[in-house]
Amino acid sequence: EELVYSHAVLHKNPEGYSRVMLAAAPLENILRSFTLLKHAGLVPDEVTISTVSLSNQFAVQRKDQAAAAVLYFDDGFADLMCMREGRLEFSRALTFRPGQQVETFLNELKATMAALSAQSLSPAKLTIAGKIPADEELLKQLKAVTGLDTDLSHDLDAAKKVAGAEPGIKINLLPEEYRIRKVREQHKRSLIYLGILFLLN
Repeated sequence: EELVYSHAVLHKNPEGYSRVMLAAAPLENILRSFTLLKHAGLVPDEVTISTVSLSNQFAVQRKDQAAAAVLYFDDGFADLMCMREGRLEFSRALTFRPGQQVETFLNELKATMAALSAQSLSPAKLTIAGKIPADEELLKQLKAVTGLDTDLSHDLDAAKKVAGAEPGIKINLLPEEYRIRKVREQHKRSLIYLGILFLLN
């Protein structure tokens, strides 16, 4: 199956080693999401993943926070991220459907938190965001399973982009054929502008 890849360097240590994020997605899935845009005559500039958007936002909002975990609820899954001093250190998607297999979700979350602890990545706080479950009992269970103080955030949005120059991570899964098309359109637009300026002069 044909895949689209992109990567970003998350951190470089003094010894010269780098921590790298690699993202990959089936080309078919990406092209399927372009159907409506294509009918409207639009071509996207980039295709990214929710983890990138969320970690960039969190890095700006909580840049002074030493170590924190973010649990972002979306449709059918929850994205768990571990941030340290504005850097993404870890990310994992957990299957979550309200009212279904909650015990399995909590067990996966507990195992992931144990794995983070084993890697010396234990966060000091858990921020819950996204489509936050209305189930108060579940929120209490999240606190019990993680052993962390929790707070709710309504500022993080996977569909939102950080204003201005984005910090840190840049992942673009836009297929090559669309990248080429965007470059050609920009060249064509530049020639049109140049022609207009020539005529005006």
